[in-house]
Amino acid sequence: MRLHTCASALIVTASIVGMSGLARAVGPSFDCRKARLPTEKAICADPQMSAIDALVTKAYGGFEPAFGGDKRKIARELVADRNACRTDASCIVSAQNNALQTYGSAP
Repeated sequence: MRLHTCASALIVTASIVGMSGLARAVGPSFDCRKARLPTEKAICADPQMSAIDALVTKAYGGFEPAFGGDKRKIARELVADRNACRTDASCIVSAQNNALQTYGSAP
């Protein structure tokens, strides 16, 4: 079931990125020259994952947690989930899709 969920997230997010043209035009939210974690390096190496990362960052900017939640704490937890994926592309995309859903910007 997990593989199906990751594949679905990859397809949905990739189609969003493909339709918007961001895969070729936008890099990740961080400086790839300073990437040190396996996940950061994987994101930098893949234009679509880089574009998804940029979408997550943009969604975070407009995010206001319900019930007075701590915005930065939520973001740190989502980044930790993403980083736990290491170099697994489908896991990274799934984690990024989860972040988009959390920030209220997913389809």
